[in-house]
Amino acid sequence: MKKHTFFGIERILPYLRSYRGEILGMILFSAVGSVIDVGVPLFQRYALDHFVAAGTLRAMPWFAAAYLAVILGAAGCNYISCIWGMK
Repeated sequence: MKKHTFFGIERILPYLRSYRGEILGMILFSAVGSVIDVGVPLFQRYALDHFVAAGTLRAMPWFAAAYLAVILGAAGCNYISCIWGMK
């Protein structure tokens, strides 16, 4: 009986080669989504410091548009990562 290293992963590698693009894309999109998710609290801190503490709404439309773009970007990256992961 042949001993398999790394829990038999070498047996599944030939199968996974045909999904190389999807796997790399899944890793890339999940990494980008994670970076965006880490940056979201910075937007929230800016909103609290600038709009609540300073009592101004001067740049609110630009902030809202940027915040919406970041949230949609994170959702899109996570969606693509999940869909490609389910393939």
